[in-house]
Amino acid sequence: MIIYRCSAIMLMLLAGGAPAQAQTARNLTLRMAAKAAIGALQVKHRNVPNPGETTVIKADRLLELPFGPTLITTVTIEGTSHAELGSLGIYYLEHRGSGFILKKSWPNAIDGNGFGYPPSWMVSTRLTQSPAVVANAGWTGQGCTSNWSILAELTPTGPVVSKPIYTSYRYDHMGEGKPDEFDGRIANIRKARSFEVVVNGTGHFAEHYVFRRGQFVRIEKESRLRC
Repeated sequence: MIIYRCSAIMLMLLAGGAPAQAQTARNLTLRMAAKAAIGALQVKHRNVPNPGETTVIKADRLLELPFGPTLITTVTIEGTSHAELGSLGIYYLEHRGSGFILKKSWPNAIDGNGFGYPPSWMVSTRLTQSPAVVANAGWTGQGCTSNWSILAELTPTGPVVSKPIYTSYRYDHMGEGKPDEFDGRIANIRKARSFEVVVNGTGHFAEHYVFRRGQFVRIEKESRLRC
């Protein structure tokens, strides 16, 4: 009988081999998807949208959805002002041989933050029938800060983008007195039907959203969480 002995270091290397190979495969797949959608993992357009500014489009993540692969990109505008918004791009792809081809694209599907910064984002299946990109952004000015989320439901025919869902608010009264602070959370979810933003802080209240014509809309005319 032959007995093989492995050192602890070798066992660690063997255990880590599969995850490393999987990550390499994911990186290669993302690179191929990006080539089909935008030409490369990262593309820079100088003097766009204005002279002296640079728009940087970067492949962020490839989603495998029931109707096909979907690439999410971040769009950052360098050297710009608060008035220019970054964004997320959405690209529907199709497997073709060992690579991809582009079917449909929405290069600036979801608005982000001022100064050209894209929103942070995640994927959720809690609110909509199809998976949705949940993008989070915010704004600060004249002592007021407001944050919101935007849903983009990834349907087979294209993303359905909601209007902002406001989630928090702070007003510091320009340094005089105690600030007003409100923090909201999405609760009481009835998938693809309704939910509430339940707010606590300086005051307690809720804002209500219902699903109409393919997207969530707020019942209240104005949000108390908007600057």
